[in-house]
Parts: sequence; C-alpha cells; structure tokens
Amino acid sequence: MKLNRKAIIIGGFVLFDCIFGGLVVGSRTLKETSANSITTVKSSANNVVVDNLTTVDDDITTILEQEMISQEDLLIAEEIMMNEQQTAQDEEVRVQNQIKQQQLEEQKQLAEQKAKEEEQRKQAIAASNKALELKMVQEAAKKPVDKTIIEKGNAIAKYALQFNGNPYVFGGTSLTKGADCSGFTQSVYKQFGINLNRVARDQATQGYEVSLKDIIPGDLVFYSDGGNSVTHVAIYIGNGKIIHARTPAHGIGINSMFIMKRLHIRRVIK
Repeated sequence: MKLNRKAIIIGGFVLFDCIFGGLVVGSRTLKETSANSITTVKSSANNVVVDNLTTVDDDITTILEQEMISQEDLLIAEEIMMNEQQTAQDEEVRVQNQIKQQQLEEQKQLAEQKAKEEEQRKQAIAASNKALELKMVQEAAKKPVDKTIIEKGNAIAKYALQFNGNPYVFGGTSLTKGADCSGFTQSVYKQFGINLNRVARDQATQGYEVSLKDIIPGDLVFYSDGGNSVTHVAIYIGNGKIIHARTPAHGIGINSMFIMKRLHIRRVIK
C-alpha cells in the first residue's frame, strides 16, 4: 500500500499531517521504515484503535504510538479540514474581487481623465474658433460698405437697443408689451420701411446672404436649436453682439452672437 505524502488513513478517512498537532499525539522519533507499512485499524465501541499508524513524508516514515481516536474526533478533524479549505477559497475570492475592484476603479479614473481632457480640448477649440470669428467680425467693420447701408444698419441697431429689457411674449409683436424673436425683428424693421415675414424661417429667405467677415450692424442672424432648420432670429448690433427676444424668463436682451448654432446671416437693408 503506497501512502500519499504527509497523509494517514484511518477507517476510510484521509487525514493530513495538520491533524497531528491536535487530535493525533504521542509520535515517536522518526526512523527509517518501508513506504509499504500496513496500518491496522480496529473498532472498539465508539473508538477506533489504530495500531502501528504510519505517515509517509518522502523517504521518512513517522511511527505513531497506538492511539484511541473517537468517531467524533474523526468528524471534527474532517470539519476542520473542510473549514480550512473553505477559508482558503473565500480568501482567494476576496483577493480576486479586491483586484477586480481596483482594476475597475483604475479604468474609471482613466476614463474620467480622458473625458475631462476631451472636454478641455473641445472648449479650447470652441474658444479659439469664437476668438477667430470675433476677429473676423471686427475686421469686417473696417471694410468699405455702401455708406447708406451702414448708416441705416447702425440706425436699426440703435433703435432696437432701446427695447432691451422688455418682455418676451410668444406670438407677440409689440416692442413694449412683448414680442417673440421674429415678432421683435419684424416690428423693428417695419419702422424703417422694411417688411419682414412673420416667422424666423420665412425671414431667412429674404434679402441676401452675407458671410461672417462681411457682417455689419443691422444684419439679421439666424440660428438653430441644434439641427439645420431655422428656429431663431436676432439683430446684429456690432462687436460680436446681438439683441433678440430670448425667452419668457429673460425677455429682450443682448448676448454674444456665438450663443447658439448659427445658420445664416442675411442683409435686408437696401
């Protein structure tokens, strides 16, 4: 019979050498013994009488004195081994989970850092583009345009400014009691003999298109809420600014002309 390394066999139970420190005691001095030593097991009531109990550790055989080992001892020994194995497995699972959690946290931090860098990059590009556009607008004011158009455009912008702070009213056209974006532009231009259509998308078909570098005060600026259809209109007043009827909460006011997605710049002044 060849015994496993560091193992003893008792009545069908395989017990490892960790048991010897507690349940199986009284071992004698190590000496040379054949690896084929036979373990004799006898039953006596609830006890198991073990004669010439043998363990094998490589070439060393430990001979244990005859011991009285109860069935309860054997069950406890088995439970201890199972418990130790389960504890080891639980610890392995805990360590693996901890490693996975750390990896997930590192991935999250890396993703957040990349997102932050991407947002900073987009903001930097947007700021650069706006600065470039504003420079183009300012340079456009220096270029020669028909004097009559410039004077009329400045007059329209100046007239529109006096209504800054007045209320926004959906569907309204009153410059004092309230107007929406296209109602505001329609009523302002009407004072200068220019008839605009009622809604922004129709006003965007009037006059003629001008480029950003050629914009002057009095031009109409058309915007989108994100798509490619005109949803808003404002009056350019110079230096990169517009005046427009904004929302019920903000009324008629002044903002940067780069506030929304710009689709068209139209000149209706003749």
